[in-house]
Amino acid sequence: MKHCTKCKQLKPLSEYHRDKNAKDGHVQRCKQCVKVKSRQWYWDNHERNIANRKKRYWDNPTYWKTEAKVWADKNREHKRALDSKYQKAHPEVYKASAARRKARIRQNGVYAISQKEMRKLYASPCLYCGSTQRIEADHVIPIARGGTHSIGNLVPACKSCNASKRQRTITEWKKENPRNQSGGLQNS
Repeated sequence: MKHCTKCKQLKPLSEYHRDKNAKDGHVQRCKQCVKVKSRQWYWDNHERNIANRKKRYWDNPTYWKTEAKVWADKNREHKRALDSKYQKAHPEVYKASAARRKARIRQNGVYAISQKEMRKLYASPCLYCGSTQRIEADHVIPIARGGTHSIGNLVPACKSCNASKRQRTITEWKKENPRNQSGGLQNS
């Protein structure tokens, strides 16, 4: 048993990290107090930590990409769970990533779209029916038909309009579905 110099509690030696230079072979603060102090230091130096992490990455990106791949291969289930959790928390990021990937595969062109532009797009009503529910980004000229993934080719569309439009242009979609004649584009 040993007293922690920070929290002053008597705890078993298993609650202390080892230190071969200390008289009793353990550090003075318990693991919990060390953890709290480390976490506080991390957030006090957050910007510096991020800058250092970026610098380490860009000094040798191949190494870090390999490390990430090795970790992902060893922890497949955990990686899937993390990806799934992130996808549910940030669906707009996942959809934008999928659209960029699709455009890259088809070599149509992918252009940078700022988060501000995407938030504005998702906050707008559906261009086709005027709904404000379940808004997605729709490509006016579909990627499958040679359209680019750029802010000039994206419009807000509700999930049902976007799904029914599929890989058609707006005029083709409106011709095939007479019920789509009314809505947001009626006044255009």
